[in-house]
Amino acid sequence: MATCKVAVLVPSGGMWEAGFGYDLAQMMTWTASSREVDLYLSNARGSILVSNRHDLVEAGQKCESDFFLWLDDDMRFPKDTIFRLLERGKEVVAVNYRNRTRNEKTVTWDDNGPVYTTEESTGLQSVSHAGMGIMMTHKSVFEAMEAPYFMFGWSPQGQNFVGEDVLFCRRVLDAGIEIFIDHDLSKEVRHIGAKEIAHDGQ
Repeated sequence: MATCKVAVLVPSGGMWEAGFGYDLAQMMTWTASSREVDLYLSNARGSILVSNRHDLVEAGQKCESDFFLWLDDDMRFPKDTIFRLLERGKEVVAVNYRNRTRNEKTVTWDDNGPVYTTEESTGLQSVSHAGMGIMMTHKSVFEAMEAPYFMFGWSPQGQNFVGEDVLFCRRVLDAGIEIFIDHDLSKEVRHIGAKEIAHDGQ
């Protein structure tokens, strides 16, 4: 008998990356075969990401899911991702990865600055915000806040726009919920990007 229900939530602005689709099928099949987790898959498509994410929260709540696994459609991940994140026993646990257009940049920060996953990194680390490319959230996270859960913003200090994942993490922390990244799983994920290749292969 299943011990919990996990809603796998995929916000999309267009077509899925083929590698993502393959990994999603592998993960869903492998997890379902264990009979320990009930799975619900929902995809919200549209040009407004915050609207997609809001619709997916409602979908996860409607099917009474215990956990929401957020997956961006340009991520690669192992088939046991769901179990590994559940085993961490946290209300919010994500993976660390690089920005796909500026791969020297990480999507994770703590109070001291950017957080990088190195070969020596292991276990969990508490952070101030993380990307939602792969993030597991317990249902209690959304019970602790009011809609709208996701918004875009503007940083007067940085004079730039702030992504919905950053503002979401701020609200999570304001609700008294800690955010973690899993360094071990982070070493096994990839962020799919695009690269222009010249005649000489560079």
